[in-house]
Amino acid sequence: MPKGKKGFQKGHPVYGGFKTRFGKGNKPSKPFEKGHKPWNTGLDADKQPFAGKKHTEKTKRKIRQAHLGKKNPAWKGDFASYSAFHAWVKQYKGKAKKCIICKTVKGKIEWSNIDHTYKRKLEDYQSKCVKCHRKHDLKYNTK
Repeated sequence: MPKGKKGFQKGHPVYGGFKTRFGKGNKPSKPFEKGHKPWNTGLDADKQPFAGKKHTEKTKRKIRQAHLGKKNPAWKGDFASYSAFHAWVKQYKGKAKKCIICKTVKGKIEWSNIDHTYKRKLEDYQSKCVKCHRKHDLKYNTK
């Protein structure tokens, strides 16, 4: 932006002129012009054996199971975030329904980590209402 000028200036690059993928010198290709043929046209069926087919539900289930937990390339183990641990607990224990301290079932019930170490131990989580959960966290001087 020119010195001393404020606000929008026609023709001036935004935020220092960051390049987009079609910025200076990068012309967009035109792959779908009239008469263009896809790369796989004319390939034999043995070179593309899965073309036009879909995975069965059984196969999809097997693929999902093959990438669960430690087998997943994005697995962080005990270095996962606070919210990731709570989502993991909810996945295996289900939704928290009743506070174990005041026995209430009304309002928001959360999974609380007992010793605040946040390890992947399901027995280390208790269901508590928001009020009891906050009291527990204040007692241990955390979130």
